[in-house]
Amino acid sequence: MAAGSIVAAAAGAVVRTWEAGDTRSFLFAAPSIAEDLVTLVRTLEEDVLGD
Repeated sequence: MAAGSIVAAAAGAVVRTWEAGDTRSFLFAAPSIAEDLVTLVRTLEEDVLGD
C-alpha cells in the first residue's frame, strides 16, 4: 500500500487512510470526487461494521 500511495499521490490523486474495525482502510481518488467518496465509503463501513 505504501508504494501505491506514493504512485497515486505523484499522479495527483488524493490519498486517505483510516481505521475501520480491526483493519486500515485506504482510498485513492481524483481530487474532484475524493471527499464525497470518502463520505460514502465511511458511511457504508459504519453500516456494515456497526462503528
